[in-house]
Amino acid sequence: RMLFVYHAQAPLPLSARHLGAGKAVIIPNGVDLKFVRKAAHRPCDHPWARDTSIPLVLAVGRHVRQKNFDVLVKAFADARAAGPMRLMFLGDGEQAEIERLRALAGQLGVADEVAFVAATRNPFPLMAAARTLALPSLWEGSANVLLEAMGCGTPVIASRTAGDAAHILDSGRYGILVDPHDSGQLAAALIRQTGDNPVRPGNRAADFDRIATMRDYMRLFDQLSGFGALPAVAGTALSPA
Repeated sequence: RMLFVYHAQAPLPLSARHLGAGKAVIIPNGVDLKFVRKAAHRPCDHPWARDTSIPLVLAVGRHVRQKNFDVLVKAFADARAAGPMRLMFLGDGEQAEIERLRALAGQLGVADEVAFVAATRNPFPLMAAARTLALPSLWEGSANVLLEAMGCGTPVIASRTAGDAAHILDSGRYGILVDPHDSGQLAAALIRQTGDNPVRPGNRAADFDRIATMRDYMRLFDQLSGFGALPAVAGTALSPA
């Protein structure tokens, strides 16, 4: 049997032991970049997406404590003091959590600049319209939303505990990494990423294109079945790097 692990799990004792013994592999999640980029150009009727004069911060995900959205609201309130800004939460989840976040935004005086939008089958026009996407999660697996936003060319912010975020962002080369509990650090990142000199994702998402991921799986299955290996695909790995 073969164990699949995320990059973030590689240092854990059990994962490290299996990786060292050749009983585990790291194959990153892949996203269909061609589809994402095509879908991102479709019309978006939300007025905040059309009004490019005010920077839009986007957070995508279920409304649960894991996503750490309360720290994002606090950071947004601090960052907004530096200039106009809007925050949109895109997703569904626990109604009690949504009401808690609404109340917090009201207490901090930013209720009119915070919107809650239901999940949609095509979030990519909103990702493309956003000045930055924030993923402040306390934990994740491998968050495709980060790769999807980067595929749209949107600068990103992620907590260091958001699964494979540190690997995807190459320790901060392609986006800003923050402490999930430090709202001041997150506020500074919001100001940077919505400003004139953000840390841009470049073409990093191409390293996680679904085509490359599927080639990795095919190569692994060939190796396990004894039929030999397919040629290596640039930017992917079957062992920790």
